[in-house]
Amino acid sequence: MDAGAFYVCLFLWWVCCYLYISYLVNPSHVHWNNPIKQSRFVVLSALAVSFLSFIGHSYVYIQEYEAKNNIEFKSISHFFSYLTNPQSKPIFEADYFLMLVGLVVFSIIPLIRHLYLIWWISRHPHYSILTFKGAPDMPPRKLFILTIDNKQFCAGYILSYYKYLVVSGKHKYIFWVGTPHGKGSYRHLFDQEMELQLSAGHQYVVEEDTLVDELHVYDSCSAPKTDNESKETILKNRLCTLIIFGLLTYGCYPFWLQ
Repeated sequence: MDAGAFYVCLFLWWVCCYLYISYLVNPSHVHWNNPIKQSRFVVLSALAVSFLSFIGHSYVYIQEYEAKNNIEFKSISHFFSYLTNPQSKPIFEADYFLMLVGLVVFSIIPLIRHLYLIWWISRHPHYSILTFKGAPDMPPRKLFILTIDNKQFCAGYILSYYKYLVVSGKHKYIFWVGTPHGKGSYRHLFDQEMELQLSAGHQYVVEEDTLVDELHVYDSCSAPKTDNESKETILKNRLCTLIIFGLLTYGCYPFWLQ
């Protein structure tokens, strides 16, 4: 396959994977959304997509090198002897490593978010979940938590894949609702102050009434007993994530030696 066509297909494959993964982690309004499992799924999916992209990228790059230099690697040992020979023309150049850095960043960002989510849950094990339900016949809207107890950007909540994890108990919220307006920006529609008493292990739906631009909150479901995150489970999740990070780092180690 021609290198240009390969990278176009690779980009389209990334877009399809992103849309499909986003669809799978889109929160349900009637079933409990386990944040750790959903985040772990995103991490593993990003690692799988990055690893397969790395294999395809390396294969196409080596094929182009063979065509340009009129050689053929007959075995792995032949390839590595050429790779380590200081007199031969370098196989991997700057553009190869630039792509590699992009793949690592692509897989590292979900991992960092996953580690932060585990850290937040370990500090706030008795949390509640808030999901936003807009009107299906209206343009897409987005809900933001502006403040909790008049504190902006406080540690009392975290956004995790289209849902908010918030501290349980009685708190005063200010919600901000906007509609997409340009790339990465939102146009303000309305905001609303609400005092909510949220129970730990429960999921609440913040539903919009488009006729009067008001928000209503109701309890939709609670976490199953097997879904409660104990300290032992959190430690296991943290250890599993660190192992994945270590394997990813170790897998890239040979290319750092170039």
